[in-house]
Amino acid sequence: MMKRHDLITMGPFQFPGWLIALAVAFVLSYGLLSLILKRKWGNNTKEEITSAVTGTIVAGFILYHMWPLFGNWSMILNPSQLLFTSGGPFAKEAAVLLGAIVLGLMWKKKKWSLHAADDISLSIFLGYSLYSLLLIQPGLSTGGSWGLMYDGNFHHPLHVYEGTLGLVFLWFGANWVISKQPFILTLYLAFSVVAIDLLLKPVSP
Repeated sequence: MMKRHDLITMGPFQFPGWLIALAVAFVLSYGLLSLILKRKWGNNTKEEITSAVTGTIVAGFILYHMWPLFGNWSMILNPSQLLFTSGGPFAKEAAVLLGAIVLGLMWKKKKWSLHAADDISLSIFLGYSLYSLLLIQPGLSTGGSWGLMYDGNFHHPLHVYEGTLGLVFLWFGANWVISKQPFILTLYLAFSVVAIDLLLKPVSP
């Protein structure tokens, strides 16, 4: 596990922990999605959908990490600061909304199957869980002698809560896919993200 802004050295380069975690989660979830789509829908459809999903994720990710600019335009003069700053009020919601709109427009234009939407959701669950588990994220103080030691106090291990919940929802989601009910898992994903946020809100940092 890594802290969000820990610098990981790779040869002459250094990368923040969140970028490494994101890369690992993306590669594994992309591999799962490619495998599922190729087996179920054929190589041509796989290429179209994975390209669309990749573009959508990149767009949402860029918006999320550029979000602080909307409240402090002077940061544009210091690109290195942006590398270690991200999110903020409604940043996640804006990124998800942008991704949903872009992908929805592509979906309508290409007329892809709703079953394929469930396959995408399954890979998103995997990436979401891996990203959460790889990054140490302390929450509020536990007020006791248990939890994650941070700044001399024990804190709720927010990353463990979020990653574990994501894996639980992934397991249930996989069962929905097996049931062959189109679009059910995608709706379940939306519900799960909301549920996770509500459950974790009391221990948010």
